[in-house]
Amino acid sequence: MYPFGSFDPSYDARGQLAVVAAVAGKLFINGSESLAAVLAQAVAGGAILALVTHAMIPEALHKGGSGIVLPAVGGFLFALYLALVEAVPT
Repeated sequence: MYPFGSFDPSYDARGQLAVVAAVAGKLFINGSESLAAVLAQAVAGGAILALVTHAMIPEALHKGGSGIVLPAVGGFLFALYLALVEAVPT
């Protein structure tokens, strides 16, 4: 059973397209430090954040109540920490 009524096959196709686009982006941009690569990664990060904000957080709030907010923010901060640790040259 789907949480929002009947199944829409366009969601499945969009999900598969997102996976293909992510893999293609990783293959083409991997290791590049150009401005275009940085901007593409920024746009991709914004798209993921928009997806989470639009689709996942309302569902989590509906099912888990307001107690889910702090763990969600903590998860974003931990992801930021991991990205910053990875970015620091050793």
